[in-house]
Amino acid sequence: MYEGHSVGVVVPAYNEAGLVEDVIDEMPDYTDRLYVVDDASIDRTWAAIREAAARRAGTAGVDEPAEPMTTDGHGGTVAAEQLPEAAAEAGGGAGVVTAPSVSADDPATTGPVSNGSASKEAVDSESEQLGGQHAEQVVGRLSAAETIGEVICLRHAKNRGAGGAIKTGYLAAIDDGVDIVATVDADGQMNCETLSELLDPLVDDEADYAKGNRFHDTEVLRNMPPFRLTGNLLLTGLTRIASGYWGLRDPQNGFTATTRETLVEANIGTLWTYYGYMNQLMGRFNANGVRIVDVPMETIYDKEESSIEYGPYIRKVSLLLLRTFVLRLVSKRGIAARTTAACYLAGTFTVGTSLLAAIRGDDGVDGWGSLVGVLAFLAGIVVDAATPPGVLRWEDR
Repeated sequence: MYEGHSVGVVVPAYNEAGLVEDVIDEMPDYTDRLYVVDDASIDRTWAAIREAAARRAGTAGVDEPAEPMTTDGHGGTVAAEQLPEAAAEAGGGAGVVTAPSVSADDPATTGPVSNGSASKEAVDSESEQLGGQHAEQVVGRLSAAETIGEVICLRHAKNRGAGGAIKTGYLAAIDDGVDIVATVDADGQMNCETLSELLDPLVDDEADYAKGNRFHDTEVLRNMPPFRLTGNLLLTGLTRIASGYWGLRDPQNGFTATTRETLVEANIGTLWTYYGYMNQLMGRFNANGVRIVDVPMETIYDKEESSIEYGPYIRKVSLLLLRTFVLRLVSKRGIAARTTAACYLAGTFTVGTSLLAAIRGDDGVDGWGSLVGVLAFLAGIVVDAATPPGVLRWEDR
């Protein structure tokens, strides 16, 4: 408990055997539930999670886990020593082992619960322990589940991506009824001792969603790898437009905390499962009037390696941002929201018409149409930025 509020922490992990144990070990004692989600890793991540959970619980040890599991290409799972055979059956050729691909997040592609490190009966038993309306959905995504002390160890039958792992943890935490749900990455970049700095704005009822902000001073910017910094700054600008949080910084930050009610209202069950899930959440939060606070944080860049494939990432997240932008304008209510939508629509129509006429070589085309369109866009931005909710800078409060 933290200041009278129960706290659950979701830790998504994919091939983080060398780092996830430290994250579990360093989690503050006031954490009531720790949901560690192994996203179908093909290294020792599952074993590392169980070992750290047992150590945290103070038990003498846990049974040696089964070999790492991965997908067989047909919706099921196979043990590590069967990977060459499974790859051959799937058309990959004997001896060829590939990491599981991100699956579509719907029941038709989930695949059956398989005998990984826990039997189907054990997973069903875990479902009964979790209870709640999402228990069946959560269990349908798993190949193994185990509770060790306050640590809920969950393992995906298929790799579902960063958003998919977060979704599983969120749904389990919602069903458990914890008051505040935080997220901490398993790569060791976040200082778990500072988690309370995210919880304070929620406990004090100054915000509904708190997130880390690495861009609070120039020293942090200098320490961030240049390529990652450039991508984050670009994505920040696009997310501001899509979400309506014009004061937002560092939207991709995975160090967050929010209230259970905020997650329920955001309809987490339909959350995007790729890396852009945070950007989609921002749009939903804005439409729901969620108050966001940016909290300064330190970041540790050490042994972690990014698994992002930037080509597909840019394509998928760009489309997601466009969809998030449109849905936010459609779903948000109020005169200001409708004015914003009208300005953006007028700007799009006017600029588009002018460009089309110029391309076709129509006589009498001048720059006035484009100018009017740009002014309409700017008016939309001004109204959008002034419309609540906004973003609170925790250091400026």
